Amino acid sequence: MKKIYTLAWTTFQELVRARFFVVGIVFAILLVALSYLLSTLSFDEENRIVFNLGLMGVEFVTIGLGLFAGATLVSREIELRTCQIILTRPLSRFHFLIGKWCGLFIFIAVILIGLALVILLLGGKPILKPAFFIIITQIGLKSLVIMSAVFLSSLFFRPVLAALLGITLYIAGHSIDDIQFFIKRGISGEIPTIVKMMEVVIPRFDVFNWKSYYFLEKGISSEQTFLMTAHFSSWIVFLVVISLIFWRKKDIG
Repeated sequence: MKKIYTLAWTTFQELVRARFFVVGIVFAILLVALSYLLSTLSFDEENRIVFNLGLMGVEFVTIGLGLFAGATLVSREIELRTCQIILTRPLSRFHFLIGKWCGLFIFIAVILIGLALVILLLGGKPILKPAFFIIITQIGLKSLVIMSAVFLSSLFFRPVLAALLGITLYIAGHSIDDIQFFIKRGISGEIPTIVKMMEVVIPRFDVFNWKSYYFLEKGISSEQTFLMTAHFSSWIVFLVVISLIFWRKKDIG
């Protein structure tokens, strides 16, 4: 456990010093600040604008950082052959990959919590509701699913292609219902089996897409929260386990 913690902390420090981290944070702060400025133009919609635009910035940054960091973290170690040096020490491949993943997890969690606090400071008490923390958790879990998928893809593909696959997964996960609707309109009879399979092989981001002021005001039931947590957690565990299986057999020589 100590080996994983040490590698995770080292990975986190490396990510914090990376350039794209600074760019992402600056962009998020600018977007949240813009939402606050726009809210001052409309007294009736102040909290709605701060919340909606703020969450858009949070999701964009956490997903974006997860994409680029996940795509380059392990592939860079393989390309520079630093992983070979690390693995010559009393450190297994399991410890190496889990340590890298945990470092990226800490990185995403710190960014998410920091930006959530900024939204709370700007929005004040009207935003401070139980649903807010559930929505932030949903964004965090969604980011971890994308990050884990890109993490897995980076074991086989170049970083750019791995990131593109992550973007494709993000778009597809939000569009399953729309795809099925348009296909059903264009054909007679039942939806093809291959289209139905999308509900199984793609995370259902569309079902748990709660990042709007409507859900903050309406609230989210404990049953919905449980289903969301179970669905995304299952995907994360599945993707990490598959990554470990392939990483164990991968030739890094």
